[in-house]
Amino acid sequence: MKSKLSRIRNIDNDTNDSSIELRKKKQKQGESKLDYYMQIADDVFLSAVAYEDLIKGNISSFIKLLEIRLSTRSQRSLSSANEPVLQAIVEFLLPSKHHVPELCLIMNNTKKKGNGNLDFLIFCLGEEIESYINLELKYITLVGPYVHYAKKANEWKKTTLGEILNNGIKQLERYTDVIAKGQVTFKNSKAGVYDERIKIINSSNSSNKLIGFIIVVIEFHRIIINIAKLDNNQPRYFSL
Repeated sequence: MKSKLSRIRNIDNDTNDSSIELRKKKQKQGESKLDYYMQIADDVFLSAVAYEDLIKGNISSFIKLLEIRLSTRSQRSLSSANEPVLQAIVEFLLPSKHHVPELCLIMNNTKKKGNGNLDFLIFCLGEEIESYINLELKYITLVGPYVHYAKKANEWKKTTLGEILNNGIKQLERYTDVIAKGQVTFKNSKAGVYDERIKIINSSNSSNKLIGFIIVVIEFHRIIINIAKLDNNQPRYFSL
């Protein structure tokens, strides 16, 4: 009789131990899920802060977020990266509701379609804000000298980082000037925004600003930015 009671007590102990282990396992799983959800919440918060700062004309938070994203990518993926890859990463960091990827601009309506009359850039906007942001991206590889293709000369030309930044600013200035002209169609005899995804109307708010940032990424290890803040003589309001 004693031996039977002893065996019953041992079974009870084993059951209790299993229950404790099961509770510990569930607790660890719960903590892991909590950490996972907290990380998602942190990522969403960082993205929201970076975007809010960006549309106010402060790009610092956005660049920090871009650096974090680049640091998490594998070296193999970065080794074959280029400007379109950089564009995809940047667009992923922006809220889809408040940015227009590859906003289509008619730069020169005297040229035929396909002969340099169109250009594209990332355009950011928000609700009831005073600044609209143009993003121009440049990717530079460390393999070989910096070169660019000169369409007029029909040849590749060596360049410097300073020239890339200066040319980028000039390009942003042209983009901003074209955007400020408003919305157009191919039938118009002027330059402007040719994109059905965005609506542009005249605004009574003279404080509206178009701000351009050029982001130069060197081999995804170094990021250089430059800013083009331009007065908008003809205020516009943009909406999606």
